[in-house]
Amino acid sequence: VKHTDTGSWSTLPAIPAVVNNLTVGMTATPVSGGVSTVTLTVSNAGSVAAGLDQLRAVLPAGVTYVAGSATRGGAPYADPAAVGGELVWSDGYSVPAGQAVTLTFQVGVPAAGTF
Repeated sequence: VKHTDTGSWSTLPAIPAVVNNLTVGMTATPVSGGVSTVTLTVSNAGSVAAGLDQLRAVLPAGVTYVAGSATRGGAPYADPAAVGGELVWSDGYSVPAGQAVTLTFQVGVPAAGTF
């Protein structure tokens, strides 16, 4: 087939639509003036593994990440890059088909304010 011959294009299979099967949830233990535990859960409802290039969490003003507190699936995990009030994990994040993966970390919360 020459590159200028379009007669056989109709026999090419259709390209399936891309479907995002990932959801991200975030929970935290409420605390004022202490340390709170935050859990990010990434769930994959798809039939194949999916990956994220980055995982981000935005912290309210005055709330700070506790260095060395991150765990992924219960195992120690590298600290994120902190850009302002945003935490960024950029080392790739794979979620198996039909499963969920958790990332837990701690934050320091000031004694006063609205968060």
